[in-house]
Amino acid sequence: YKTKFTGAAKQYLFFTKIYFPNSISESSIPYYVRSSGIPDRSIEEVSVPYTGLTFKMGGNTISYGDWMLSFNVDENGKILELFNTWIDYVNENKLYMKDQTLYLLDGNGTATQTITLYGAYPKSIGAVQLDYASTDIATVDITFAYQKYEFNSINSSVSNTIKSLLSSGIGNAISKGFGI
Repeated sequence: YKTKFTGAAKQYLFFTKIYFPNSISESSIPYYVRSSGIPDRSIEEVSVPYTGLTFKMGGNTISYGDWMLSFNVDENGKILELFNTWIDYVNENKLYMKDQTLYLLDGNGTATQTITLYGAYPKSIGAVQLDYASTDIATVDITFAYQKYEFNSINSSVSNTIKSLLSSGIGNAISKGFGI
């Protein structure tokens, strides 16, 4: 079975660039994303009674789970400042939603699929663990809410643009496990 299964997606072959609202000074932070995932998606189930039985049918409401990312914290705390500012914007009801894109890569670093999350904003900033006995890079988990997402294949011209972006430095971060 395993010998016939080729071309499996690898967990470490992804790329995402977080785009901040225009009023926040940073436009994006590609190097700090340590881990991400594809959020869950489900359809409402409707129970329909019929002649003493209950049939389960697909409803007409799709719901989306939260998008959680883990970020490396830079030594100046800029990443924490940016997300705290963004959450303040959400609280103050300023223009705070921004579309985000997660790219899935093949073994050559070529983007093959995108997941675009529409109307995304951070809804929580996790605790940052600090420990004198550790030499690990500090990380912070950010949970995003969003309106919906779409899963799309990438054509070759877009993929080549992303590949050149990756080879210009972001690929080094990927190959080093998103270390700083």
